[in-house]
Amino acid sequence: MLSDARDSSGICVGNTPILGDDYADVGCLLRQERMKMQERVFSTEAVMLRAFGFVLHVEHPHKFVLSLLLLLGLDGPILQEAWNLTNDRYFTFP
Repeated sequence: MLSDARDSSGICVGNTPILGDDYADVGCLLRQERMKMQERVFSTEAVMLRAFGFVLHVEHPHKFVLSLLLLLGLDGPILQEAWNLTNDRYFTFP
C-alpha cells in the first residue's frame, strides 16, 4: 500500500487517493469520481442554460428593501409590511 485514502476518522482525503490493501479505498475512489463527474455535469448544464438565454444569477430584492428602510429610519410595522410585499411580489410574479 503506497498511501491511505482515508484520514484517521475514516473520511476520504486528497484528490487522487492511491488504492491500498483495503477494498474501502475503492468506495472512496468511486465517490470522488462521482463528485468530479457531478461537477462536470453542473458546469456543462450552466453553459447550456446561458447559451439558451437563461439568467443564472439573480439579485434578491430583500436586502435592498431592508437597506433602504433602515437608511430612512423606518422599522417596525412598516418594515414588516415592506418585507411582506417584497415576498409577495418576488414569489408571485415572473
